Amino acid sequence: MPIEKKHKIYAGLVGAALLAWGVDAAFFGLPAAPGAAGGTATAAPVPAPEAAVTMPVPPPDVCAKGRDDRWLSGRLRAWAAENPTDPAGVRDVFTPSAAWAEGLRAKPAAAAATAAPGAAAAEFSRAHRLTAVVLAANGGGSAVMDGRLLRVGQSVGGCRLVAVRGGSADLIAPGGERFRVFIGTEEPAAAR
Repeated sequence: MPIEKKHKIYAGLVGAALLAWGVDAAFFGLPAAPGAAGGTATAAPVPAPEAAVTMPVPPPDVCAKGRDDRWLSGRLRAWAAENPTDPAGVRDVFTPSAAWAEGLRAKPAAAAATAAPGAAAAEFSRAHRLTAVVLAANGGGSAVMDGRLLRVGQSVGGCRLVAVRGGSADLIAPGGERFRVFIGTEEPAAAR
């Protein structure tokens, strides 16, 4: 069996790994345990009591305060104890502020109140053109407007496509006005 290129690559990778392991063991490895190199088990010397490993003791002021500043959790607990907050006064960062939410609710209502009935439909028909309708068996469908395929629920020109019928599409303007656009006509009709 001839040795293929992939076998040569595998052999090269294994050789490089063995070389790296050897260099690591020779230069960066831990000192060998006594008796490990000779293959015979010998008893390790017991360290003197003076050389016993002891845990460092924190400074007395840290122990006296009952906190440990070396760990983040200890620092956070100490900060929380020194800076109490009222949980009822903390705002949920994922909830919009009342002023911002009110501003969003007021815009569509103001736009609907100032616009004349049918104005959104007339403005939409001047800027956009319905060229085709694709009906779906599940009650959804698509409409081709301005050369772009839109599924029910998608928007064009700020108006959302809500339904398609044979030769027409129903849309809802940002102000809440519902209207119907027909294929090839200039005038939209109010949705029934």
